[in-house]
Amino acid sequence: MADQAFRLAMDFPASVAGLIVMDGIPIFEILSRADWRFAKSWFRWFFFAQSEKAEAAIQTRPDLWCPAESADGEENRADYLAATRNPAVVRGMLADYQAGLEFDYDDDRRDKEAGRRIKCPVGVLWSRYDDMESLFGDPATRWTGWTDQIALRHGIASGHHMAEEAPDEVADQLRLFFCRDALTSDPSHKVAAGGKPRQRSATKLIGEASIDL
Repeated sequence: MADQAFRLAMDFPASVAGLIVMDGIPIFEILSRADWRFAKSWFRWFFFAQSEKAEAAIQTRPDLWCPAESADGEENRADYLAATRNPAVVRGMLADYQAGLEFDYDDDRRDKEAGRRIKCPVGVLWSRYDDMESLFGDPATRWTGWTDQIALRHGIASGHHMAEEAPDEVADQLRLFFCRDALTSDPSHKVAAGGKPRQRSATKLIGEASIDL
């Protein structure tokens, strides 16, 4: 989740070499700009934050709230269905939304007022076929108040699930970002001999994109 990766980069700057956010901007920026269009498109945020009521609704009609088509691929779909039909998983998911409105916003606000900024290079990827651009314009501009080091900004030709819908494009952008010599001295992040990026799996790259310790 972009919120957790952002918080790690803010709170543990010495441990984070680079941060890529995918379809995310700080929750302070989101809620400060929330209007009727945002509420209409992202109503689930506010409903899910009412955890007890939302949990009852989801457990009653899981196929309505968490349909199978929300996940791409047979194996992904099976894992998704098993997880979202597990009451403990649903409870944890809702707690994350609740924390976003009750704690994360205040943490962001305090950082903003104190002038704290992200210390590492930041990459911003967003889905061109979702609603990030229509709601927030260029998503990368929403990060300029939090960092002076936007090293990558790129719209992915996909819907919200960019890693599943456009894995090659996502992997290429992650490789471009994490292979920067200035990012880290770790040889696994440098460009391999011959000038070509070291070949690594999309799963490995996506894991590093959230937080690189």
